[in-house]
Amino acid sequence: MRKKLQLFIAALLLGTGFTGGSLNAQSCGVGAPSQQWEEAFSKQVELYLRDKQAVKSSAPHTIPVVVHIIHFGEAVGTFPNIDSNQVKSQIAALNDDFAGNGFNSSNVPSAFASLKVNTNIKFCLAATNYSGAPMLEKGINRVNAANQANWQSPATPTLDLKNHFNSTIIPATIWDPTRYLNIWVSDRPATLTLNGFGTYPPQSGLVGLFAGQYGTPTNDGVWIYGRAFGTIGAATAPTDKGRTATHEIGHWLGLRHIWGDGNCLSDYANDTPPSKAAHTGCVPVPTPIDVCGVGQSPNGEMPMNFMDRSDDACMYMFTPDQNVRMHTALSISPQRNLLGTHGLCNPFPAPASSSAVAAFVTNSAQCV
Repeated sequence: MRKKLQLFIAALLLGTGFTGGSLNAQSCGVGAPSQQWEEAFSKQVELYLRDKQAVKSSAPHTIPVVVHIIHFGEAVGTFPNIDSNQVKSQIAALNDDFAGNGFNSSNVPSAFASLKVNTNIKFCLAATNYSGAPMLEKGINRVNAANQANWQSPATPTLDLKNHFNSTIIPATIWDPTRYLNIWVSDRPATLTLNGFGTYPPQSGLVGLFAGQYGTPTNDGVWIYGRAFGTIGAATAPTDKGRTATHEIGHWLGLRHIWGDGNCLSDYANDTPPSKAAHTGCVPVPTPIDVCGVGQSPNGEMPMNFMDRSDDACMYMFTPDQNVRMHTALSISPQRNLLGTHGLCNPFPAPASSSAVAAFVTNSAQCV
């Protein structure tokens, strides 16, 4: 009888999204930004719209990516030294997600169908490194942590992983964040449920005011757990569709969690319905219910939004207001507004013309 009760409780917990020590979808280490940061960023969004710069939201941005794979001497393809195909699968997932046609995107509820957008933000694996040399593995920087003094293994049980990365590993390995989106991939302590964290975009006049949570030349980028990265190889359900990176890059481009990191608080995107809290697991499409007060959420909440914490298979959309915030970051942030302008996606420039024309004349009298 006791065994049956234990099995029933286990099934009930799984059904409610409780996963114990297993992999949690979108276990994110990014908290709410300060009110000062949000007020300044929201003002920039207003200026972006007022000056009719919103048309830029339809202009494509291609962001060069470098993935720093932190390992301890494991052979390539042996976790956490993941192979290049897993990295490529993550870039493909990002491009699909930001285009609005990622995995299960056709499942969007009819009430929200008009809000699913193609952001026109794309990603490429950088073809050249920080010194301008072609990369042997496009967009991949393998770092053997065993060769580095004072580095601890990211899997150390007692390690404060986020602090160790921010204070030691990231400053030692970061490439110029005005040229690259830096992504770090590693193992983690077995008891830690964290799958990713990142930095909010810095703003002119606010750089340096807030330690750790906002991008600086020595910390800007995103960290992802290696089993929550990409769609193949070591990627493990329920985080095997690349959505951890989609979520964290959303923060990196200025997006907030859809519940506003509180009970029905604002995420400053007017077209995402208020939400009482984060969703976990695979939440069924909610029946229309006003969960946050009269007229606030008439069509229910939006657990399929990339800025929730649902399982990868059950989150698949950004909204127009979220897109405006991301393009505002790409327009005004001093560590975002030059991304994609350095030709880092192609190792060699294309010829100016397909037909060559001789630019010299010879005198036949001088030829023997």
